[in-house]
Amino acid sequence: MRIPGTKVYRAFPEFDRFTDEQCERFLAAAVQMGWRRVLRWVITGVAGVVLFVIGIVGAVWLRFGTQVLPNSGGILMHAADLLCVLVPSCAGAFGGVLVRDVLLRQHLRRLINTRGSCAACGYRLLGLPVSEANTVACPECGHVSEVDPSLGELTVRETSDTSTAEVGSGGSGVAGKVERLFTPRQVVLKPGFWTAKRMEWVERWAKRSAVAGLALALAGGGFALYRSIVADLDASTASMMYDLDDLMMQHIQSVQPRGTLASEPNGWDLVAKVHEEMKAIDAKLLGEYAARAKRIDPNGNGLWLDMQMWGAAPVKVPETGNSDDGIDTRREQLWNLNTELPRRAVRRYEFAGLFEQLDQLSEIRRYEPAFKRVGRIGGVRGNRTDLMQLRDLSRACWARLRAAHADGDQAGALQTVKTMFALHRRVLSGFQVVEIGYGQHSMMNLNAAVGPFLMTADEATLAELSKLCGMADPTGWPASAVGGEEVLLSQELADVYSDASNTRWGVLSLHLNNGVPLTIGKWFDSRPLGSLRGNLGENAATLTRFVQLSAALPRNRPPLADLSRPQGWWDDFVIGDHFIAKYLIRYDKLQLHWRALETRIALERYKRRHGSYPKTLDLLVPEFLAAVPKDPWGPGTLQYWPLPTPDEDGRGYVLYSVGEDGVDDRALVHPVPGTAAVWYANVSSGLPSNIELNPADEPVKFRP
Repeated sequence: MRIPGTKVYRAFPEFDRFTDEQCERFLAAAVQMGWRRVLRWVITGVAGVVLFVIGIVGAVWLRFGTQVLPNSGGILMHAADLLCVLVPSCAGAFGGVLVRDVLLRQHLRRLINTRGSCAACGYRLLGLPVSEANTVACPECGHVSEVDPSLGELTVRETSDTSTAEVGSGGSGVAGKVERLFTPRQVVLKPGFWTAKRMEWVERWAKRSAVAGLALALAGGGFALYRSIVADLDASTASMMYDLDDLMMQHIQSVQPRGTLASEPNGWDLVAKVHEEMKAIDAKLLGEYAARAKRIDPNGNGLWLDMQMWGAAPVKVPETGNSDDGIDTRREQLWNLNTELPRRAVRRYEFAGLFEQLDQLSEIRRYEPAFKRVGRIGGVRGNRTDLMQLRDLSRACWARLRAAHADGDQAGALQTVKTMFALHRRVLSGFQVVEIGYGQHSMMNLNAAVGPFLMTADEATLAELSKLCGMADPTGWPASAVGGEEVLLSQELADVYSDASNTRWGVLSLHLNNGVPLTIGKWFDSRPLGSLRGNLGENAATLTRFVQLSAALPRNRPPLADLSRPQGWWDDFVIGDHFIAKYLIRYDKLQLHWRALETRIALERYKRRHGSYPKTLDLLVPEFLAAVPKDPWGPGTLQYWPLPTPDEDGRGYVLYSVGEDGVDDRALVHPVPGTAAVWYANVSSGLPSNIELNPADEPVKFRP
């Protein structure tokens, strides 16, 4: 058995009695340059190219027409691309060698049958002496036949001290010295450095280099052709994909409350209008205070309008110089100036009727925000324009609730809480996953703001608040939000792949920056793009997994493969475990604070009914709660115990979660020298700690 492309003469039994050296000389003489040899090379090349193209088409189909090979980024992606380039290249090269073998075998068979056999009896004349006239006498019938000159390369004579035998005559004897019966070609050896051995070595490596260069050229051309076909197919698919505006609007309409009509007022119009008027008031107010701030600090502007500073206590400012602790008095004066701004802003909002307009939001069911396109590398991002507006309005309501509580206006405080719930529901509308970050902070602020109001509200008001809290249940949010997120991610990918020149080489082209410079370093560091179909499938699988994991408590979830945030910008388009980890923790904290608010309302209702807080949360079931809320990270339910006497903020119980580390430290801090230990929870930092769930409504304090 022989390897294709090598020793083609071994396919003929007639050459079995000849050595490889003889056969090689015969083959070289038989295929000397001529039109037949040129034709063989042409046919061989054409066959190799045809098989190479067929291999490329097959590789593209296997790569993108089936799910056999991975279509997403990573090591498997590189391996699949390499395989799709090497297989067609090898198929073309191997096919060319096979075609060459077939053509050579046909040529040798024709030579043996026509010019290597006796014209009279057909006897094979291989190995017999060839005359100068290229004739051989047949040993069977004596007929003299004209033969091909290459047969002379097979004629040898073995001589020894005892016997002589011709190879072609079938004689026997002891093999000895081999002599040719024809005049060999004269070999002229070059003197000096270029000896025959070195020339042979150079010739051998020149052939190998030529073969390697041809293979590289085929591989490079194959890769270029393969990537060109893939990019064009992806561009064609992307051009036929849906439009962001149409599909996103369909999703928005699908998550509206049941029975909502398109003719109803749009709550987004109200939010945008109130926010615009509010910002105009803020700008005018800051302009009025700018001159005073400039007199305090001529070198800078220390003004800021933070609505959560409402009620912050001013600090005592020395008449001259610095305060006793060395703090520059200008900072204290600016602090006192900024504490006035939220009070004046709230009064101006009330005078302009902005809060009265915003209160209508709780009665409006339809809410369809607009999306804007933000330029990004290789695509656009559809962002909701109202999330920051809702955040600003919620902070304004925070200050309004404090003002109403300070004025003893229970009706105004209740209406403000209703409006804050309405704003929170609009944040978590289920349009896209990014809502969860705003929704988490919205619920945390709401839970912190209603503390004083809950302690003074009557039972009827608490029952109404319990109903509002039930309407803010975020349990079904992930299933609706991932639908909109998939639309946005799909549109981003379609924008990337719609231009084939952007993706022709497997990573984003250098010229495509859309305002963000894409340097050579970033180009080489870029994650492979993969195929459009594969990336769409990977995003859909990730979003489905996100919904599945969100239904389980953190302590019951399987570990994610990678919780770190990848550095490549491409991971914003093709999401993975980092996406799940990022938004799951926010969803967990959102649910935690929502259940905490539900529990706090139930505790106050129990107190109104029974005169004191319950000893355990189990006493709230089933009259005020369907079940005791579970701690997402702890082994059981939320941690709770009543205090024998209210603390300095009037709170009569402790309610907290053990936090992400799962360690219950009883919500105590280590004693500070000169002070007493107090129970607390860290609701702002990302450090694992116990999380307080009934925080005090404390204003921001001045920190020297």
